[in-house]
Amino acid sequence: MDFSWKWVSKPKEPFGSRMTVLTACDKHYLPYAKALLRSIDHFSPGQTFVILLIDHDHDDLTELEAVARQVRHTTVFIASDTSVTRFPMNREQRLAYYASARFLFAQSLLDQAAGPVMCIDADSLVVGSLEAYPAIEADADVALWRREKSHAPDHQKVAAGVVVLFPTRGAKLFAARVSAILTARFASGDALWYVDQAALFQAITELAGEARVSDLHRRFRDFETFSAGSALWSAKGERKAFSEPFASLLKIFGDSEFVRAQAKHVINRARRLTHSKVNAFYAANPGLQERLPRSGTIYLPRIDLPWKPYKGSIPAAVSDDAMTIRLTWKKFASQLARHLELKGVRMEVQELPAWEVTTERINTSSGDFAIIAHKCDFQMRGLDLPVLFYMQEYMPWLFTLDPAGWGAGSSAYPLPPVDPAEIPGPDETAAFDHYRSQLDRGTLGTKFPQPTGRDLSGSRSPDYDLFVPIQIPHDQVIAFFSDVGVAETLEAAAAFARRRNLRLVLKPHPANLKATLPFRSLADDRNVFWSEDSIHDLIARSKAMLTINSSVGFEAMLHGKPIVTLGRTLYDAATIRGRVDDLDEAWAQCRDWDAESGVNRYRAFYAWFCDRYAVDTSRPAQRDRSLDHHVGRLLSRVYG
Repeated sequence: MDFSWKWVSKPKEPFGSRMTVLTACDKHYLPYAKALLRSIDHFSPGQTFVILLIDHDHDDLTELEAVARQVRHTTVFIASDTSVTRFPMNREQRLAYYASARFLFAQSLLDQAAGPVMCIDADSLVVGSLEAYPAIEADADVALWRREKSHAPDHQKVAAGVVVLFPTRGAKLFAARVSAILTARFASGDALWYVDQAALFQAITELAGEARVSDLHRRFRDFETFSAGSALWSAKGERKAFSEPFASLLKIFGDSEFVRAQAKHVINRARRLTHSKVNAFYAANPGLQERLPRSGTIYLPRIDLPWKPYKGSIPAAVSDDAMTIRLTWKKFASQLARHLELKGVRMEVQELPAWEVTTERINTSSGDFAIIAHKCDFQMRGLDLPVLFYMQEYMPWLFTLDPAGWGAGSSAYPLPPVDPAEIPGPDETAAFDHYRSQLDRGTLGTKFPQPTGRDLSGSRSPDYDLFVPIQIPHDQVIAFFSDVGVAETLEAAAAFARRRNLRLVLKPHPANLKATLPFRSLADDRNVFWSEDSIHDLIARSKAMLTINSSVGFEAMLHGKPIVTLGRTLYDAATIRGRVDDLDEAWAQCRDWDAESGVNRYRAFYAWFCDRYAVDTSRPAQRDRSLDHHVGRLLSRVYG
């Protein structure tokens, strides 16, 4: 074998008296070598770092040169391996060569150095100053880790991860002998894994009277213990990816901002543990936090699973209609993440079963903040980081972002009553007029699929006095934001219709017929009717609408009909607020309802909700403007 190399960035003068760090790697270990360089720059500034690149291409060199320019406190020199072998190497021989190349190079480097040369594995990390004397014994020529294994094979008697060569004659003899042994082994074709360790032990034995070899100080031989006070950490194999705090530190010194952001999860979890080695390390090194990018996490419920825990091992199937609605959640989360990314925040979207989005997970698995779907703060007690809650409201394309929650659980609730005298100006009616024109053209969508509408152009008068869309009894909007239940409301409404001889129509909920069909028994086809027609047909054919807090009320505004609300909802400020025990008063207000002032209230609510509060994904200009507004407020709250 003919070992040779050339400088890519050549030193203009001999290396100084401080420690020179030498490592070697191929393209696959280059990410580790770059992390090693960054760790030296952070924990032991002022060093010289020399790296020998093997089997690399132009892109690898460009990457390394970019990192060399980025580090502020380390002088970097790059060499390229140009060795020629007589016979092709197999995979094991090639791996052995990657591990041994730094010892072949060390002989030449030692001739240029006025100080010690530390040969270390590329997948090590520096975590302390390298300036402390690395040998236990004074006046040593070589310092390495000798293992107490008298009956073990030669290659197991020393570790090759860290070898320090001092600027002495004995060290130069040692480096030359190791190089000669390795060259001969590779030339003969019997250089296998651990050949570097075998060569080191052989040189120690042969030069016993000429090279003084000392054990390394324990600060420099921390193998997977990650102790406080160590200067160097190392881990092997897959353990590099899972051993903490090594794995997270490797991320912090890595290339990818997304990977560095994941290290925050480890730090957040460790902070909650008592007597945590990981937390102790990061608490003692707060400067590492400066290397972490701004980051946040969006939590999205799995759209293919029920959004409530299910019994048994197999979840119920999600209907195509429900899947279509839920896909809008995924699209919104992606649009929101994109807007945050454009502000320089690295975002992670975690898609989980809804019931697994817990306070503990959010506290330990988020970045600087979390954005949580379909929750309110009263459901998530104990959160210790800034959060926003997002919710699909009223229509599939409308989403809210709020620090307290959604609907009547949001920070916006309750809205002040809308003054009918305050007629919105032309610029404030865009949303209402936009959707009303769609209603008139028959192109307005709905949250849930509806039957084909009737042609009502020839209809002279409404068919019904009151329309009541049946809500799902166990829905959160009922449980959280109403003091009356669905059954109580429907029974009271049916009794009221019979007593006042009114015509009331009930419509079951299209997303859960099973839960709402039992109320069909209330229909008598005289005062109380049952219909599965389109909600827009039923609203148009009714004089007024009665609801607890259904999203149908939002659509009923476009029809210009009086709406009675019995529960709490964002739009209730624009409606008639009724009581289930006094429906006579609510009906009287419906009969006295002034259409012009009532519609003005609806216009004002639409102007506030659709143009200033919610994110309307169906109107790109408003969507982007609103997302920018919410993102700006969130980032001000998190970062100041």
